[in-house]
Amino acid sequence: MLLPVVCAWSDMGDGGTEPDFSGYMIRMVFAIAALGVVGWMASRWYPRTKGQSARGVSLLAAVPVGKDTVRVVACGPEVIALLSSRSGTVVIGRWSREEWEASCRQES
Repeated sequence: MLLPVVCAWSDMGDGGTEPDFSGYMIRMVFAIAALGVVGWMASRWYPRTKGQSARGVSLLAAVPVGKDTVRVVACGPEVIALLSSRSGTVVIGRWSREEWEASCRQES
């Protein structure tokens, strides 16, 4: 829809006259708006996966607690609970994978 308009504006400087500042600003606003729409669409419809894993590290849970966040991360054979806040990150606890899975089975 905007392609013919953009192509017509790209030829504005070919006739020996320089394009004016307002035409340039309009083109820049359209370009930035188009980039914003594409970015919004990419973030909106990008497939989200729960428990993203990278080289044996996966996020099991993330729970917001006030301004802080408790994250439970599986790192190979261990499960680590972390408290993340503005002042830094603190390790709350560390368990083996078998111990963690056994405690999850007992709760359910």
